[in-house]
Amino acid sequence: MQKLLIICGPTATGKTQMALECAQKYNGELLSADSRQIYRGMDIGTGKDISHNFKLQISNVKWERENISYFTDGLIKIWGLDIVNPDEEFSVSHFREFSKIVIEDIWSRKKLPIIVGGTGLYIRSLLEPLSDIPIPKNESLRNSLEHFDAVSLQKKLVEIDEKRFLAMNES
Repeated sequence: MQKLLIICGPTATGKTQMALECAQKYNGELLSADSRQIYRGMDIGTGKDISHNFKLQISNVKWERENISYFTDGLIKIWGLDIVNPDEEFSVSHFREFSKIVIEDIWSRKKLPIIVGGTGLYIRSLLEPLSDIPIPKNESLRNSLEHFDAVSLQKKLVEIDEKRFLAMNES
């Protein structure tokens, strides 16, 4: 059985520092599970608190026809930072696909993947299958629904699938 360590919680609680310590102790590598740190050039306000000792490197691992980059201080790798530009689409489906490739690579080198971040849906997508993750965006449906307010959308969902509506949270 392959092992995976998950360190999650709110911003600015010391997750990255704890993960780095665990990586040293347990021969691990970090994978960021943060929905904002994936964007290049958005360092302020996203909690990218990696030391200036970490430098960007390009791996031999490919995702979507490109080699994946990571940050390293020469000992520990941090994956999942600066994956896409801010104007590029990146969803939980992309995160899951990207992460599965990275995790397999880490395991293949007999290291411990340490998932660190605060985006619960990203972490959940790695632990349990979410059946609707790979559903592609439907622009015409979005356009037809964009004029509805939240209450109207909720009423529409009750008509279509009341059970689904009742299973949703308030947000």
